[in-house]
Amino acid sequence: MKRKIQLLVVMLFVAFTSFAQTQMVTFQVESPDSTPVYVFGGWSGWGNWPGTPMTLIAPNKYSVTIPIASNTTHEYLFVNGATPVKEILNPSWSCTNGNATYTNRVLALGAADTAVCYTFATCNTCTVTPPPPPPSTVNVTFQVESPDSTPVSLIGSWNWNNWPGASMTAVTATKYSVTMPLLPNSPYEFLFVNGATPTKEVLNPAWSCTNGNAQYTNRTLNLGANDTTICFTWATCTSCPVAPPPSNINVTFQVESPDSTPVSLIGSWNWSSFPGASMSLISGTKYSVTLPLLANSTHEFLFVNGATPTKEVLNPAWACTNGNAQYTNRTLSLGNADTTICFTWATCNSCTITPPPSNVNITFQVENPDSTPVYVFGSWSNWGNFPGDLMTSLGSGKYEITLPLAANNNYEYLYVNGSAKEVLNPAWTCTNGNGQYTNRTLAVGSTDFTKCNKWALCDSCGAVTPSNINVKFAVQATDSTPVYVFGSWSNWSNFPGTPMTYNSAKGTYEATIPMAASAAIEYLYVNGVGTKEVLDPSWTCTNGNSQYTNRIATLGITDTAFCNRWQSCATCFPLAIGNAASDVVTILVDNQSVKVSSSSFKQLDQLEIFDIVGKRIFTSNGKINTNENIPVSLQNNTMYIVRVKNANTYYKVKAIINN
Repeated sequence: MKRKIQLLVVMLFVAFTSFAQTQMVTFQVESPDSTPVYVFGGWSGWGNWPGTPMTLIAPNKYSVTIPIASNTTHEYLFVNGATPVKEILNPSWSCTNGNATYTNRVLALGAADTAVCYTFATCNTCTVTPPPPPPSTVNVTFQVESPDSTPVSLIGSWNWNNWPGASMTAVTATKYSVTMPLLPNSPYEFLFVNGATPTKEVLNPAWSCTNGNAQYTNRTLNLGANDTTICFTWATCTSCPVAPPPSNINVTFQVESPDSTPVSLIGSWNWSSFPGASMSLISGTKYSVTLPLLANSTHEFLFVNGATPTKEVLNPAWACTNGNAQYTNRTLSLGNADTTICFTWATCNSCTITPPPSNVNITFQVENPDSTPVYVFGSWSNWGNFPGDLMTSLGSGKYEITLPLAANNNYEYLYVNGSAKEVLNPAWTCTNGNGQYTNRTLAVGSTDFTKCNKWALCDSCGAVTPSNINVKFAVQATDSTPVYVFGSWSNWSNFPGTPMTYNSAKGTYEATIPMAASAAIEYLYVNGVGTKEVLDPSWTCTNGNSQYTNRIATLGITDTAFCNRWQSCATCFPLAIGNAASDVVTILVDNQSVKVSSSSFKQLDQLEIFDIVGKRIFTSNGKINTNENIPVSLQNNTMYIVRVKNANTYYKVKAIINN
């Protein structure tokens, strides 16, 4: 039987290397092809496409400042356009990585804050502009008269990529308005947009109010330093009288006895938001929603319901409608005071207005669900937010959430885990008795309370007071960086997990997380651009699940720590005698192999091993790959000097192979 105790050894630089944490790096780019503009790089694991948005700080110059680990090397690109496009660089240029397949800019950081500035798609540097303080804005009110159709919106150079732009509100029968905060003393281009299928107005590039561009004919605005209002007639350069902005009133819509649930409201204030605003159950069969609408305005609207949203059908001959046989809608003429209206579903019959209920806080708890994550799903959301509201682990197999629900009301609900609802027997007393939709029932009074159930049973359980402990995770010998720990305590919802910090004194990546005491947890380590470690389900440290093979642990009631080897059930190894740790190179040694790991290098030029009197007993044949086992033959209870070379730099360490 091979005796094997691996020893983690970490390099001592020939020259002293200082270790900083992070530094502030300012990226600036001049003359991009289009907007918006981003910087996209390896510090984020290339995982946040199209990157970090950059801010206009001078004509044709964009800037952003990002905290990045000191003494690291990164690749990056500038990106721009409404459909984001990376800049194209020539791999022969000196500012690039020289990789013809993935040609990126390169950035080698030291320990101090720094700034770089390039002209877009070139290696030409530019003068770094000190980022100005956040600019104040001025309010610009845009108004348009007599558009072709509704809804109406505004799109402009401040954000061309949010098509169809900012919604405009009717301020008179034929005039629409919106106010935008924009940077003062700046030029802008814009267009008005309308219609259920949004369509830009068409302008003549010969007109004086346009940019004169026959391909992209937009209106222009040279903004000064003060708030301003402009008004145009649709698809013309003709100005129109500015309408004062109207005030809003609160309009409460109520509907009685819809055909099904969920229930919502759609109207002329925004037909494009179908199925519209969700309505809440406020009595046995009555639903309500309150919206802010313009005083002294007129509107059309409909109620909508069903899992497949369906508008109510009205008769155009009825007095409460617009009389339009093609688009038969309800009509509403508002005054200048808050108001409430109530109709029976699909009729012109008015109903008794129900005062809006007050809320109480209901705490739901469930014990021993089949799997995670866990949710509570109920009629308070009109069954419209499946799988429901996410519950939090309290430990010991219990999950909890507190929701504000209308007082003195009745609800139905179910617990959900994974993506499956619990299955209840309609004969049980805790259910609604409905064999098709068997739900739990809940009668809410006027005071807060806690409801605790056992999963898929009518049995109650006791309330739980959660207590947390601090759990420290550490991992050695990862394949790449950055490194994370990812686990069941977050319901597996925050991939790639919690970032881990390198501990140079121990050669480990570490993170401390508060968790419920006595909880059973599953977890994995993740590194690089989001690669999970791969474990063998036959290993004793795993859950044995061949589909989702995770590490397992059962927590106690006091703070605890775990230290693991990457993709292994082995615990962490101590550092070599007399060596300080570094995050540049790490070596694991036993009597039959050497493994060199590095977050900075993919290959090293040479590996050499010397005995205690300086005799070289092993040398590699050419370059070695990091993160691969290199066969050697070393004796137990013997000291060796292990040296690797990169360019003109050697990294050396003493190591002892123990019994």
